[in-house]
Amino acid sequence: MESDEIRTAGATHPPPNASEDWTTSSSSGNSTAVTALEELQELYAADPDVERVSLRGRRLSQTEAEAALRFLQTHFPRLRHLDLRDNELHKLPGDFGLLMPKLVALDLSNNRFRFRLGALRTLAETLQRCACLKSLSLSLSSPPEEQLLLAMLPRLRILNGTPLPSTRLSSQDNPASPTIQELQLLCASPSKAQAKGPRRGAKNSVRPREVPASISDDRTDWCKLLKLNRWHASTDAGSSTSALSSSSTASMSTEIFLSQLKAVVKAFHECDALAKSSKGSKLKLFAQLDRHVELLAQQLKRQEPGDGKTELSEAMLQTRWSLLEVCAMFGSQKAAQAHAGLGGGFEILLAMQKQVLAAMQQQQQRQAKPLVSVSDGSSTPSQNQLKLLLDVAENLENDLEAAQLKLQQETARRELAEQENWALKHGSSRAPKPQDSRLAASASRRIRKRNDNRESAILVEEPRPVETPTPLLNANSSAPEPPVILVTRNFTLKQLVDLVNAVYASKAKYDARTTDAGAPRETMEQHLYTYLNTRFGLPKLIVEYASAVWKAAERFAPRENDAAVFVALLRNRLDEGFLDIKRKLQRALVELLRAFFAAKYPLKQGQAIAALVQNRLDSLLLEEEWRNLLTYLYEPQDLIQQKAEKFQKPRGSGKPSLALPFTDFEQVLYGYQLQGRLDLLAGFRQAFEELDTERVGVLNRVRGERSEANRPENAD
Repeated sequence: MESDEIRTAGATHPPPNASEDWTTSSSSGNSTAVTALEELQELYAADPDVERVSLRGRRLSQTEAEAALRFLQTHFPRLRHLDLRDNELHKLPGDFGLLMPKLVALDLSNNRFRFRLGALRTLAETLQRCACLKSLSLSLSSPPEEQLLLAMLPRLRILNGTPLPSTRLSSQDNPASPTIQELQLLCASPSKAQAKGPRRGAKNSVRPREVPASISDDRTDWCKLLKLNRWHASTDAGSSTSALSSSSTASMSTEIFLSQLKAVVKAFHECDALAKSSKGSKLKLFAQLDRHVELLAQQLKRQEPGDGKTELSEAMLQTRWSLLEVCAMFGSQKAAQAHAGLGGGFEILLAMQKQVLAAMQQQQQRQAKPLVSVSDGSSTPSQNQLKLLLDVAENLENDLEAAQLKLQQETARRELAEQENWALKHGSSRAPKPQDSRLAASASRRIRKRNDNRESAILVEEPRPVETPTPLLNANSSAPEPPVILVTRNFTLKQLVDLVNAVYASKAKYDARTTDAGAPRETMEQHLYTYLNTRFGLPKLIVEYASAVWKAAERFAPRENDAAVFVALLRNRLDEGFLDIKRKLQRALVELLRAFFAAKYPLKQGQAIAALVQNRLDSLLLEEEWRNLLTYLYEPQDLIQQKAEKFQKPRGSGKPSLALPFTDFEQVLYGYQLQGRLDLLAGFRQAFEELDTERVGVLNRVRGERSEANRPENAD
């Protein structure tokens, strides 16, 4: 073999494996000034078809190594063996698999790899792109790192000079796949053929050896993957049907099989050069394949039993399995190189492999059938079906009991929530109890008191513990549990407005459903508790949030119209139609402001007008602007203009400015509308409250007749 690699500069020790023909390049034997890239250029000029390159001991940095790999990709497309030992690499390029598509053996020992934080997984993912990689040498520090590397690189056959056991080839998901005792396909070398599968221990360490095993194309690479001692060893006690009667016959058959298989592998290697080869070379290749198939058929015929039985023996199955396994391994390598002819051949090999596996499964089933019949002879198919039906019926019964229990629990929880809700809404009408003085601190009881000093007291009120109301108990129920003390929440204005809007949206959907069903509607106070019950479900949270809502609404009502409207709705002083009036007023303000700017600036486009409107909504309204809005909204005799002037923003000196913030202008308009609506409903509200003695906001026929009978003018 010609010298086709680069060796370490100044190296004095012999090559690690003399049988692999790793020689020293004359251009790098005694010179240290010549760089690795220059030596690669000289090697390319001498032999561009080289398949082995060694950069061992050059102390290449990461940048120099990447440059060398780029050069190898461009100028050495047939490269199969690469030695990068004793350098300073700490990672491989992300496209290393694309750089070296035909790489078979790679040595990365004694570099600066630090496998932390997923670095080993990244390296394995990079090497997964090397479709032909079979041998790898890498300095690892622990067995878990080795196991992770082997799991992510299933194509590896040699790691750190140690052949991997054949158990990596067997599939645990397919019970018909051969085990390590049946088919041992991988081994280190013929000298270690007597070993019964290498075990990972002190002798088979993950550290590289001085003489690592490698995959050589010229020295029966795939023959090393077959365990020769499997064909020499005697079969087990139960496998007496094997046709290999003597060790000499078995040895002869194995030698013929392996020699012909070697010829097939070499012929496959020549497929890459078929485009340049002549027609005679193609015919020679086909002749080799035909001869190999014919010899294999003769070997299988000799293994057929002499008694005329058609079932396959173990020896025949093993022979077929060995051939198909090796061909499939080599075919997967060639198929990765996108060769059309080899791709079709690989499909045929897989189909044949499935047939052999089916035969092995049938044989195992026939052997296991007598044992099953003896152990299960007493059980009949009808008994098995009856047992299956009983199991199904028992499972259905258990599911039904679980569903009934869940339904009972849900019903009990809903009834308890309804009782808690009823206690919150109607607690004031019940007879007084000794503990009513303690419950007076709850939200709904405390906030609904009507006195003049209530708002000022709430403004300075600090959060204090409140107690949940005692739920209603039946006559035969147990003693009530002690009340749970909790701390009232303090809502900000934004939190209150968000919750109020959510209650409004829920109320609109609920009213639509009740209208369709013909059911009575709820008041805003009733729906507040319904909404909290639907959202939380726990009585403790319902009371806590209800108290916080009442407290925050009354605290912000004097200065925020949204809070004032919500308080009026909760106290049944305002109709829900006012919400639509407020929304229409808000839209009217924006439209009138846009019309004002459009008339004042007729040359401005729509975007400029929209920008002016948004500017006013976010900042101040000038006197001319808000007076124009009031002119279109209200009559001159209304006092809204006088109220708006009270909110004018004063300046430090000069004539006082008549501009005011748009938010204050909105609050003035909303407050004016709210007060006008309350004055409009004052008479009706007074008459309604005379009939609604329980202050629940709902008046039915029976309660109205009772109230009408108790009026003073009807006492006669």
